[in-house]
Amino acid sequence: MQPKVLLLLILLAPVLAACSDHGGSTSGRYVSFVGDTVVVKVRGKPDASVDANGDLRIGGEAVAVNPSQRALLKRYHSQVLAVRDDGIATGKQGAALGLHAIGTVMDNLVAGTPDKIDQDMNSRGKVIEATADRMCSDLGRLKATQDQVVAQLPA
Repeated sequence: MQPKVLLLLILLAPVLAACSDHGGSTSGRYVSFVGDTVVVKVRGKPDASVDANGDLRIGGEAVAVNPSQRALLKRYHSQVLAVRDDGIATGKQGAALGLHAIGTVMDNLVAGTPDKIDQDMNSRGKVIEATADRMCSDLGRLKATQDQVVAQLPA
């Protein structure tokens, strides 16, 4: 198997690594979901949750927000969901590419057309790369919104 094909099979890792400029270190921090409610967990701090309406809860207690803060929290919520959805789509596309690659390699080797392997994998890899690039952009927007939330909501 040619090195390009192997690289395409592991395309997801390098593309997502390119996103690292947007997020910085998140050691001890992560986001999870309860339904469509975003739950932010930070080691040593109470959990914070944001729902689609922009309602904020910290440690289970509702936090009062003004209309501008609520709009910001709604944007944060939708951006977290966009990152999640693009991540899922990228993963599914990567898995599909891996399965497709096995068949493509076998078919083209048997047919004596190994040069078609690179062409096929490159074209399919571009679709995954576009989705992963979208996720990187999502992460950049999310980081900017997160910084605004932190600045506007001391809680």
